[in-house]
Amino acid sequence: MEFPHTGYRVKDACQRFFGLGKEIVFSLDHVSDLNETRLIPKTSHIFSFRHISVLSENLPILKYERINRDRLKKFPHIVKSFDPAKYPGLAANELLCLRAARRAGLDVRHSDIARDGRVLVIERFDLKPDGTYLAFEDGCALAGRLSREKYEGSYEQLAGTLAAVIRSPNGTVAELGRFFRSLVLTMVVRNGDAHRKNFGVIYDDATGDVMLAPTFDVITTTAYIRQDTMALTMDGTKRWPDRRRLERFGVRHCQLTPAAAKVMVAEVAEAVTAVSGDLADVAEFDREAGETGALMKSAWAEGVASLARAES
Repeated sequence: MEFPHTGYRVKDACQRFFGLGKEIVFSLDHVSDLNETRLIPKTSHIFSFRHISVLSENLPILKYERINRDRLKKFPHIVKSFDPAKYPGLAANELLCLRAARRAGLDVRHSDIARDGRVLVIERFDLKPDGTYLAFEDGCALAGRLSREKYEGSYEQLAGTLAAVIRSPNGTVAELGRFFRSLVLTMVVRNGDAHRKNFGVIYDDATGDVMLAPTFDVITTTAYIRQDTMALTMDGTKRWPDRRRLERFGVRHCQLTPAAAKVMVAEVAEAVTAVSGDLADVAEFDREAGETGALMKSAWAEGVASLARAES
């Protein structure tokens, strides 16, 4: 679903997207780190919406840019609002997963959470300093697949798709190493929604450099779906991988040496362990989060423990 590149009143836009009768926390001037920017002044209703789209069935995503009354000034963020009844604490869930990703050495854009814990604001990664946009193509588009096929296929296929298009001054191996590190992270935090569309490449010119996009959309899905498994297969199964399977994947499909794959797995485990101490903050971010923080902590501990095993 997309809206044209025109202005809408906030209320009308929300009603068109979220449906009539649904109340949404939309004024973001209370987001902790962004008070001085007054993202959405309460007295202003006019915005330029680049596009509004549903990137997954239950998690509405709103991309916007503010209109300055004196001049058009881009203020690029993605605003994510979640259904607290279905997914309690989900904004805090993603915030902390992204914190773990950053701690693990991944490229993660700055994010912040509203005081009520219901809205997550994330900086876009496709906006250039001059206000123009980088191209982004996800794992479905790159493979010639439809969006509805995002859960089909394997991580081996996805790695091959990325390897075929990457052209980076850092080298293909470095970019595939970032993909491998991101994949390990998503497995350890038990993110069962790491589908094809949550990986992709960015570029300015199709004939120039093509690099792996920063890490995004990482959540611990098993906090809500207890028996959730991987979004795609690895070694022909969706069973969560142990250390040996991950390291073997890194060597066979990401062009890593065994030593490099082993180091990356260890660094991700260390990062997740370090950030797991922050999971008590879930209840502070969102008073309605219930047991989400505890469930995340258990899932992360299980993920880290799996890296100590080498079953296959």
